[in-house]
Amino acid sequence: MKSKIERALREEELKSERMAMVIQLILITGLFLVYLFSPKGFDSTKGTWFEPVKFLFAVYLPILCIRAIHTWQSKRISVGHYIYLFIDIAAVTVLIFSYHIQYQRPFSLSLHAPTFLYYFVFIVLRCLSYDPLKVISVGAFCALAWMAMAFYGLSYSNLNRIHNFADFVQSDSFILGVEIDKILSLIGVTGICAGAVYRKRRLLENFSQRNVYVTAMERLVGREAFKSMSEKNADLAPGMGAKRNAATMMVDLRGFSKLSYEMEPERIVGYLGQYHKIVATHVFKHGGSIDKYMGDGILVHFGAVAEQGNFAAQALRATEDIYSELNRWRDDVKNEGVIFDFGIAVSIGEVIFGAIGHEDRMEITVIGEAVNLSAKLEKHTKVAKHRVVTTLKTFETARLHGYSPKLDYFSLPKSTVLGIPHSLDLVGIGDPII
Repeated sequence: MKSKIERALREEELKSERMAMVIQLILITGLFLVYLFSPKGFDSTKGTWFEPVKFLFAVYLPILCIRAIHTWQSKRISVGHYIYLFIDIAAVTVLIFSYHIQYQRPFSLSLHAPTFLYYFVFIVLRCLSYDPLKVISVGAFCALAWMAMAFYGLSYSNLNRIHNFADFVQSDSFILGVEIDKILSLIGVTGICAGAVYRKRRLLENFSQRNVYVTAMERLVGREAFKSMSEKNADLAPGMGAKRNAATMMVDLRGFSKLSYEMEPERIVGYLGQYHKIVATHVFKHGGSIDKYMGDGILVHFGAVAEQGNFAAQALRATEDIYSELNRWRDDVKNEGVIFDFGIAVSIGEVIFGAIGHEDRMEITVIGEAVNLSAKLEKHTKVAKHRVVTTLKTFETARLHGYSPKLDYFSLPKSTVLGIPHSLDLVGIGDPII
């Protein structure tokens, strides 16, 4: 189960990285176009010999394209990806640093550049990821880069150090390009944050939908059965299963088929619901699992979904409780004119619990000789004149597991069961059918 989750996270992380790559390409290309067509804040005729933006884009854009190709071809995010993150921050830092060279001014010009805001764009861009280490790494790169800028400023001999914040920020000048830089940074951060929130919302919606599906599946096949099969590292497929020693129980409501011709469908379903609830309540109480409902028949197992050391004892304890409550219920509905009987059979043996069917329509079930024997013994309860029948082997194993009978039991040696080529030593539990 853990490896499945890790694989799903890797796939989502790769999708996030590709989305971030697309956004980054759009942003960088957009900034480059804005730079090309906007009026420049310097006069190249007055000695400016270096335009860092052109140089930076000439180097950075090819690296970005290589990175995009690498991201699309990758099947997982490698450690080398952090080198690209470092290059992102290095590119912004070099751009900021070079401003004072371009404008031929003191280094303080670079420290005042609004391009500093682009650091936040790159930090927020990593929020599209599901890996907090990426956000921390980019933030750390930014902090280290600006620390280097600050230390360089301290060592710059012509830098005017002041302590008055008002003197530091006061200026009556206005540059439209600077304000556009700020606006673009705000728009970029807002857009990326909106994309990150939207993606997280979609993920939450998918998770909630899957949770609904999981809850439905747990109710359809049983919580323990679903958990047992879904925890396997491999994807669920027909033929997957596990061999275990377990107890199987077959419960059948007799006379119900006849009632279906004499009673309204609503009443039939209502009585079936009461019957199913009685059986399921005591099965779950004693650690068993419902394999399937077959109309008026129910297949149950103990110790098949997961190892259960006292599976035989738990099966017979549940059987006694079901027998007692079905008898009480049978007396109650008799006053409503509904007459039926029931049979319960329990056997132990080696079974296979797993998935069968087609890959597009599977069923989680238990198969094996113990299942077949329980079905045959349930039919034999009419012959044995006992509503509950089990094998002597099951009964003795249950006693060894700590089972102490609360009901009367009767030995039925050398019984001939239809479909079994040899005689069986059986035990009848509860009052005989008169």
